[in-house]
Amino acid sequence: MELVFLLVFWLDIAKDDLENQLNRYVNAHRQQVISSLENWWDKYRVTLRDIEAKRDDAAKRLDGFLRGLEYE
Repeated sequence: MELVFLLVFWLDIAKDDLENQLNRYVNAHRQQVISSLENWWDKYRVTLRDIEAKRDDAAKRLDGFLRGLEYE
């Protein structure tokens, strides 16, 4: 009976250690994912207003080129 108690006690400690290690790995990976997403957000974020403004500017420039070529 003593041996069973010690085995259960040892397995409980091992389980806690493994659980803590797994949680550390999961948290580290989670931080890497968050960091990557924040980096992508900073790098690629563009508002709809910015896109529309660039589109309108490009359309005006194209219209000017076409008028210069007499493609009205």
